[in-house]
This record gives sequence, structure tokens and C-alpha cells, in this order.
Amino acid sequence: MISFFPLILLLSLFIDYIFSTLTINSPQTLINEMPAAKTIPYTLNNFGKIPYGRSLSGYLYLANPKNACSAIKSHAEEDIAFLLSTRGDCTYVTKAKYAQFMGVKLLIIISEQKDIQEEDLNDDGYGSSIHIPSIVINERYGTLLINYLESKKDLNNRILLTMMFEVNKIDTQELTYTFWLSSSNRNSYKLVRDFKYYYKKLKDHAKFEAHYLFWNCEICASNNYQLIDVPDNCVSGGRYCCSDPDGEGVASGRDIVLEDLRQICLFNENVETFFDYIDIFDLKCVEFQVLEECSRDILNTLNVEFATVKKCVDGSFSTKNEVDGINIVFDDNIILKKEKKTSNFFNVHFWPSVSINNMSFQGNLESEAIFDAICSFFNSPPDECHYTNGLREEGQIQSYANHFTMFLIIFLLFFFVFVIMIRIYKKIIKRELEKEMNSSIQNIMNQYINIIDKK
Repeated sequence: MISFFPLILLLSLFIDYIFSTLTINSPQTLINEMPAAKTIPYTLNNFGKIPYGRSLSGYLYLANPKNACSAIKSHAEEDIAFLLSTRGDCTYVTKAKYAQFMGVKLLIIISEQKDIQEEDLNDDGYGSSIHIPSIVINERYGTLLINYLESKKDLNNRILLTMMFEVNKIDTQELTYTFWLSSSNRNSYKLVRDFKYYYKKLKDHAKFEAHYLFWNCEICASNNYQLIDVPDNCVSGGRYCCSDPDGEGVASGRDIVLEDLRQICLFNENVETFFDYIDIFDLKCVEFQVLEECSRDILNTLNVEFATVKKCVDGSFSTKNEVDGINIVFDDNIILKKEKKTSNFFNVHFWPSVSINNMSFQGNLESEAIFDAICSFFNSPPDECHYTNGLREEGQIQSYANHFTMFLIIFLLFFFVFVIMIRIYKKIIKRELEKEMNSSIQNIMNQYINIIDKK
């Protein structure tokens, strides 16, 4: 049986973490007990919305129950910035759910592992409903925090924390963000499809790249990729493989590799068309065994010659046998070789995922959150960024000020016109009243004169 790189790698972290810090501001008595003074090392969970480029300050509270595996009892204070919980038996997502329900801004979970990198920090399948960040800290630090909170000493000097989610901002108006994808994964399609709107807002300010992930056959590699019996899930002698998409079905991982190649060729040709293609592909190509036929239909719909894409795919296989032509099973592929080199360089092992300026995006892969994170990298965000829900940039404030000024001018103009109309109306009414009164007085005088004459 042919073995591949363990699929558990899909769950591993790639990564440069965001340059964030968790700092104890007070009390000094607790700071003196900390192994690393004010700073507490931690690891971010891979779900929730990470507020890139921002900071959070507030007091720390202990969860009740401590493990936060059930509904947490409310504290007297309305706003809880930081909540501390023990590991317990439930998933991290479960804890975050109860913390989020309380209105907590950030959840801190104490690990039972000596090395917090050994913890399973991934989504349990329900992380899409979590919108607050959560972190894991070492038991040594967690014990000190719990002991302080439970001892109730220094009641007037509670634990004040600051969490800074910093990023390496750039001075230019252009940066690069990358989506790591696979055509075998429906979440990849959703990520691209949902981000299409934001791509259009950022295309003049940030460069978008799409890369695909592949694995190699271990036995093939140990035989210098010279095996005669190359697995059905691989091309190029086992250098580039994908998992079988339908189990006992007709399709194989090789079909996925070739579809990935078509999408890469399309992306390199026209990014806008790539977005349109993925949008349709997600809805139409649900049967893996007919991927090539489905791809042909979509390209025809988009007025793209299938022969053009096929030429790119076939031409990427570097054959040494010009007589017999290409052989996708054995010939190496220059495009896939480049993709593999790129993913290895950035140490990416799971999809879909996003990196911004070579730094991994952590949290829910929601388009608005990704857009917000990209905008946070700019020292001077473009105007398109000022209208996101999370950012409060000077330009946005200025925009609000301009709108208010315009509203005030229009209001004063209408008021001025209204006052003038009232004054004109009063003059007209006064003139009509005077005219009517003069007429009435004249009638009365005439009647009086008639009466005098009759006498």
C-alpha cells in the first residue's frame, strides 16, 4: 500500500504568528512573581475573529465554572475584557461559545501541556459561530493568575491586562495576500467566492495570489520517483499528489491535481475570470469524476477557449520523449514544481488558508475579517478600507465630518429658505388683510351714507 505524508499535517500550524503580546500592567506584586516579568507567552486558537492591528485592555476575571464547559455565571461588571478558564474536558470552541455569550472580549485558556504548542488549537467544526479571539497559556502562568484571583488580595488593585495584535505595517500602498487552496475542498471555493467583492475593492492596492497544495508519495520519493506503478492519486512519478476525492468512486487524486493545474493556468491568465470560474465551479462541478468535462463547460460559458487552458496544462509537463509526447504519469511539471516549492518555503500544510505579507491569517476565514486584516497592514489605508466595520481611521472620521458638514449646510439652507418664505407669506397675508379691511370699511361707510341720505 502506498503511503503519503500523513494527512494530519493538514491540521498543523504553518507560520509566522502575528506579532502580538499579552502584558500584565498591574498589580506589581503579581508581576514580580511572573517568570518573564510583565509578558505572558501564549498561542492563538485557530478560530474566532482576530482583531489585527488593534489592542485590548481590561481586567481579568476567573470563569465560573473554572473550565467554562457550561454556561458561565455572570459577574457584576457589565463588560469583561479578559476571562480565564482551565482546560477541562470540552473543546476550546465550546469554551469560547460560553465566553462569547457573556460578552467576553478575549478568552484565556490554561493548558495542561508543558508545551502549549502540543495543544490541539483547531476548530472542532463549530468555530464559524465564534467571533472573539481566544488564546492558550502555559500552566505555570495560569496557576499564578488563578492563585492571585482566588486569594482576593489587593482588592483595589486587580489584574489589568493589555493584548496587542500588532502587524508589520507597510509604508507603500501595495501588499500581497495569498489564498492556499485545493479544488478537492469546498471551503476553498467558498473562500474565493465570498472574497470576490473585497478583491475588487483591493485590487488597485494589494496583490492577490492563489496557490495550491500538493503532497508527494513517500515510497515514490525513496525510489527517486522511478516507480513503474505510480499511484492513481499522483502525477509526475508521485511528486504531486492529492487525496482521493470520492473514496470508492471513479475519480482519483490525479483528477484533482489536473483540475488544480487548470485553475492555476486560468489564474495566471486572468484573475477576474478566475474568480468567475470558481464561482460557477462551486455550484456546478459537484461530481469529481467529470471535472474536465465540467471545466470545459464553464470555460465556454466564460468565453474562454478550453484549448488555451489545456495547452497551458499540457505544456507544463516537461517531457523528454518528444516522439510519444507528454506523459502526465511520469513527466515532471514545471508549474506544480513551483507551487510545491512555494508552499514548502512558507511551510504551509493545510487548506484553505490565508497569508498576508507572508504572515498567516488566523481566525475564521470570513471575507470581511480577512479584508479587515489586510487593511490593518497599511500605515495609510486606502479609502476602500475606511468603510469596514472594524476600522476607525482618520480618513473615515474625516469622511463622517464632511458628511455632517454637508448635512449642516443643507439644513441651514433649507432653514434660510423656509424663513424667507414665511416672511413673504406674512407680507402677502398682511396685504390681503389690509385690502379686505379697506373694502369692508368702504362698504360700511357707503351703508352709513345711504342711511343719512334717506333721513
